[in-house]
Order: sequence, then C-alpha cells, then structure tokens
Amino acid sequence: MLVDGRRVSGAVSCARGGRLPKCGGEEILIRLSGMPEEAGMHVIQVQTPSGLQSSEFPLFVGPLF
Repeated sequence: MLVDGRRVSGAVSCARGGRLPKCGGEEILIRLSGMPEEAGMHVIQVQTPSGLQSSEFPLFVGPLF
C-alpha cells in the first residue's frame, strides 16, 4: 500500500466475505500498521503483487470527536 506515495505495511482483506479479488459486496477492509502522523487529508493506494495500483482514495486523519 502507498500513503501519500510512500510504501506502508498493512493488510487488505474482504470486508463481507469472499476472497480477493472477488469480495462479497465488492467491499474491502484495509488495515494499516500505523497512521500518518500529521492530521488532515492524505491519499491511499493499494498495489497488487504485479505492480498495478488502484486509484487514489482519500484518508482523513484527525482527532476523534
């Protein structure tokens, strides 16, 4: 995975059953080993083992209300 263009460790799995790439409801769950230190908007991309990258998806980091 990439956050703001930098490789980060984590895991991708199916959120509602199934097995990648055929997830139930076409929903995935992304778990990052750590969050960006700076609050605000970041972008995340998932990369396949063969090198293909997903579109950028917004990731917001900030205090919980």
